Amino acid sequence: MLWTDGPFITTQDLLDRDPDITEVMSSQSMALIGMDGIIQRGVDDAGIYLESKLVSFVTYISSNDLSANHLAAVFYTGSAPNQRRRTTLEMIVVDGESNPAYQSAIKRWAINRVLLAFYLSASSRSQGDRYTERKDMWLKTLIQESWPMLQKSGIPIVYRPMAIPAAACSRNPGTWTSINTHVGAPYTATGPFYVTISYVDQSRYISPTQTQNGEGGPAIPQLVTLTAGDAIQLNLGALIPPNGAVAPEMIARGFTVPLNATGINVYVGLTSGGPMFLQNSTPIPIPNNVPPSTYVLPADPVLSGPLLYTGQYPEAYLSTQDLIQRG
Repeated sequence: MLWTDGPFITTQDLLDRDPDITEVMSSQSMALIGMDGIIQRGVDDAGIYLESKLVSFVTYISSNDLSANHLAAVFYTGSAPNQRRRTTLEMIVVDGESNPAYQSAIKRWAINRVLLAFYLSASSRSQGDRYTERKDMWLKTLIQESWPMLQKSGIPIVYRPMAIPAAACSRNPGTWTSINTHVGAPYTATGPFYVTISYVDQSRYISPTQTQNGEGGPAIPQLVTLTAGDAIQLNLGALIPPNGAVAPEMIARGFTVPLNATGINVYVGLTSGGPMFLQNSTPIPIPNNVPPSTYVLPADPVLSGPLLYTGQYPEAYLSTQDLIQRG
């Protein structure tokens, strides 16, 4: 999972580190989840802090009004220099190791930042210094443990990222919210199933076990309940897949070049957090970067075979001297 794919810290992640937050949430009427929750705000703050440390480079490309030919002919003229990042949050991998239960150093650091933000908020809401000790503990942990650990281990990145379908923090990614049933005998499967999809760049993707980092992470699983005779129908027409080009509206932040989504993989499982299995032998084509409006599974869900992977894996761990500004 990439930093910008969506919420990568859960309530359970915080409870695993500090079981007392349940009581604090209740007594101080604090919200953890949601766009205005402590988790999202803490992740936003962590991202801003991390971006302030990423090495930038000076460029004179400051306007999309200048053509490529003009820039080639009169480079360094006609515009003021500015700085852009060599590495952006879109390239940072927070999950994607071979063991899904493994927490990387960068995720541990982000959890620590959220816990600090949680107790800062709790302290500001309460009278007296009821939460000051806990706030100071997480600040000390952040300064003495999690940040130095991240600096030493390096920040995991992927050179060409592939966002998940309808990534929460991407600009204009489209929507992925609806799974329908389609009547079509002789389907016989019944009961609840969870369905998710992933984007595939087939120029890199070889097979479900040899993705060559050409498959992104899964979208948020959607629930569908089947009765006899029903098939799973996916509504894909509202998605806007990555097209392999630098988004003009993001160019000021850095030159992140995503992969090109040329296909879609479908996965089905019995629970949203349990194993999910590949349903298509080859990726569903996305011609001209426009997904088909619908896709109907050609048979009952298959609950065996290739498993869903958590997403792109790190291609490099950039060390402090490579990635973090000195001073």
